[in-house]
Amino acid sequence: MGSGGPPLALWVGRAALVVVGLLAWFWTQRLIGQRAWPAGGIGDTLHLWTAPLNRRLNEHPREADALLVVTSGLIDALGAFLLVSAVLGPSLRPFVGLLMLFALRQLCQGLCALAPPPGMIWRHPGFPSLLVTYGTATDLFFSGHTAIAVFGAVELARAGGPWLAGVGALVALGEAATVIVLRSGWRGPPTASRRSATPHSPGSWAAEERPPGRPLASRPRSRTIEPPRSARLGGRARCRVPHQETVA
Repeated sequence: MGSGGPPLALWVGRAALVVVGLLAWFWTQRLIGQRAWPAGGIGDTLHLWTAPLNRRLNEHPREADALLVVTSGLIDALGAFLLVSAVLGPSLRPFVGLLMLFALRQLCQGLCALAPPPGMIWRHPGFPSLLVTYGTATDLFFSGHTAIAVFGAVELARAGGPWLAGVGALVALGEAATVIVLRSGWRGPPTASRRSATPHSPGSWAAEERPPGRPLASRPRSRTIEPPRSARLGGRARCRVPHQETVA
């Protein structure tokens, strides 16, 4: 190999990474394919795990509004940093990356319309925002808050070193956790039952509110009621059609 090309070890290392990535892809796809369908409605396990926090915020609107103001303010700060860096910095890269992110997100919105999660908290908290559009509540996948926070964290790390990288990582984690608790979006393409297509069907609410590991309430079942003894004659029932009673 010529001196100008990469060494053989580099090619081998890259090939090994590609093979490992492909194996991980097919293995995880197989695991996902073996997962059972949810019992009804649209399911999001993270929403089930954070149901107590979501319930508290629904019961205390001021706390929810304060959380919206703080997290949206962080998004505005990150967005302003990206835009100013693109205009005054050495490269247009932050803006190009942000533009690609927005284009991909809007493409997902156009291709996939999802029902709102039960208990979703998304409203104008009474404080203005530069980039957050409170009037739009149907853009549920993927989360703009989380995407901008992660991209902003990457650019912070490039601009300021480890300490800014740590700040960006904390902001990104906080934004992702907030979106989960507020249920202002789905964490991934939600799995929908074959029997349910509406967000407020009984199955979806039951699946959403039950704690993890607890089965759904049993369906109504029927049982046969024997005719009363007075209705028998000579050991034979006058009517052979059994009575039906529905019990919960």
